[in-house]
Amino acid sequence: MRRTGNVLIFLSFLALFCTSAINAFAQSDVDVSATVTESQVFQGERINFNIVVSGNNFRNVGRPQLTSEFPGFTLLSPQPSTSTSYSIVNGVASRSYSYVYTLSANTPGNYTLPSVVIDIDGTPFRTNPVDVTIITRSNSSSNGSSSTQPDVFIKVELSDTNPVVGQQITADLVLYFRAPLEIVSYQPSSNWSTDGFWKELMSDGSNPRAESVIIGNERFRRAVLLKHVLFASRAGTLTVSEANVSVTVRNPSRYSDPFSSFFGGFGTNQRNVDLKSDPVRVTVRPLPQTDAR
Repeated sequence: MRRTGNVLIFLSFLALFCTSAINAFAQSDVDVSATVTESQVFQGERINFNIVVSGNNFRNVGRPQLTSEFPGFTLLSPQPSTSTSYSIVNGVASRSYSYVYTLSANTPGNYTLPSVVIDIDGTPFRTNPVDVTIITRSNSSSNGSSSTQPDVFIKVELSDTNPVVGQQITADLVLYFRAPLEIVSYQPSSNWSTDGFWKELMSDGSNPRAESVIIGNERFRRAVLLKHVLFASRAGTLTVSEANVSVTVRNPSRYSDPFSSFFGGFGTNQRNVDLKSDPVRVTVRPLPQTDAR
């Protein structure tokens, strides 16, 4: 009887261990995330706070537990809009649940939206906190008046303008365009000069993603068209020359969703624009002297 009792205890322990292992494995395939539609928002504007649960090894998903306030914002409704999607990739099925809450920006400042708890198969999961900045339109004008900016323009943005010889820096060719303009097509020039730098293409911009930014008192969209890495070959003041891009823009006759696809559709009110960036000066420092001893 004692041997039988020991066997039963062992089998019970083994079953408990296997169940725990299966649950742990299943939970490892669950991803819970939180995002906002705007990380910088004007006072009085509304943003969406999105919670997404995705994976393939869970059964029951509870409603997000909004136990804390959203600092700087007002939650317009505790009832979220929900959606469910399914996908199959390489024969593996997965699904995702989305919960969308609408927030209204109240008080200017820098805020962190707290983590939200959501129960999945009896186990609590926490979303990541999200940083958001609320600004007033008068304050935003200190960052540069939007009235002085054209509807669409390009810039060469460097990760460092004071590197040492041989240091790697990134150079992004960035397109800015005022909402609700749509970009139908673009063609960068192939003769962009980077005299004094060794240059290598990292991204050809075949699938650019546009994000919303605030310049002055207005919203623009920002998209990186090309990304290069540069290595300075000599010390001194070097110049990254202007870049040229031909762009076809479309001004829709009616309101267009600012978070639609980067490329607009066909239609009227199209025009071609030849854009040129400003050159960028780079002060390259020599390598530090080494002790010859």
